[in-house]
Amino acid sequence: MELSSIPTDTTAIVGIGLPCLISIIIQTHWKRYVQSLVALGACFAATLITNSIQGDSLGQGIGSMIAASFISYKTFWEPTGLANKIESSTNITDYE
Repeated sequence: MELSSIPTDTTAIVGIGLPCLISIIIQTHWKRYVQSLVALGACFAATLITNSIQGDSLGQGIGSMIAASFISYKTFWEPTGLANKIESSTNITDYE
């Protein structure tokens, strides 16, 4: 399969699954703003990787990635509680 045959909406598709990866990275004892910065950094990194694979310019698609990630988090990952379960189970240090 040629790289040019990858759909251009790959960034949005990756963004939908990105909250799962972000939940693995984020620690529950981190402050909320740190969690937000990590999530935003993951969106930037995923966009850069996706765009470099597709051959697109590096700044293209960041809005789609952030929007898809945020919408999928708010409509699926957060209401089902999966994000919190993943965060809790992947804590490196558990502060209780």
